[in-house]
Amino acid sequence: MAWGVNEGVLDAAVYKPVIEKAWAGLLQHVYADGRLGDIQQTGPEPAYYPPTASYTYGVGAYLLAASELKRMAIASGPDPALHAQLNLPVPANSKLPTLFLVGDSTVRNGHGDGANNQMGWGDEMAPYFDTAKINVVNRAIGGAQLADVHHGRALGRDARADEAGRRGADPVRPQRQRAAG
Repeated sequence: MAWGVNEGVLDAAVYKPVIEKAWAGLLQHVYADGRLGDIQQTGPEPAYYPPTASYTYGVGAYLLAASELKRMAIASGPDPALHAQLNLPVPANSKLPTLFLVGDSTVRNGHGDGANNQMGWGDEMAPYFDTAKINVVNRAIGGAQLADVHHGRALGRDARADEAGRRGADPVRPQRQRAAG
């Protein structure tokens, strides 16, 4: 369905809610150790399988679906309401390269404004750079991980990013459970 929306074959207004609901269901079967479970073996008829069953053909289909969802997210662009809700900063000078800091609440806590003494280590990074030569923009979101940062839309295509671990709940998709990493 996501491919159909991306290719203009299916009506996005009709199918996007269905796709989002299906994806949320699939995410319930990604286990803390990273495996995708509840995949039934191939055969001529339905058969018993343990919830821990994980097979490459099922993982392959999951990855294909994920790639189409990423295409859909990139095509739709940033969500202005989400940007406003999360108070995401923008580069000060569009002519300069930008170092985007992404991650969880250890990088940026609260709304990044220091209210209630909520600060992350990313708030202390800018003074170590010559901001006349590079923008330093802290777009971390408490509870998020690198893959969640607007499905990659927080970073440009000429970007490199690393993640050193995560913790907490997911503010963007609260139905998703997180394991510490």
